[in-house]
Amino acid sequence: MKNILITYHMHTPGESAESCITIPMKDEIADDLLEKGMDSVHMMLEANGEVARLLRSLADIQGYRYDGAVGFELVE
Repeated sequence: MKNILITYHMHTPGESAESCITIPMKDEIADDLLEKGMDSVHMMLEANGEVARLLRSLADIQGYRYDGAVGFELVE
């Protein structure tokens, strides 16, 4: 299990915001995100990527629309 810090952007009409979340995940998913970033299948909404769906839901409950992730970092 690895912890990945994900920074993501979101917006409302007239406002932009950035937030971060640290998510524990299986090593193979973490490694794929660290290697491929937004090109990871886990980040593709059209491929039903679970990490992208999670970030979209987080933005929604914060009152924003999800724009995309901008950073992936391993947290030791």
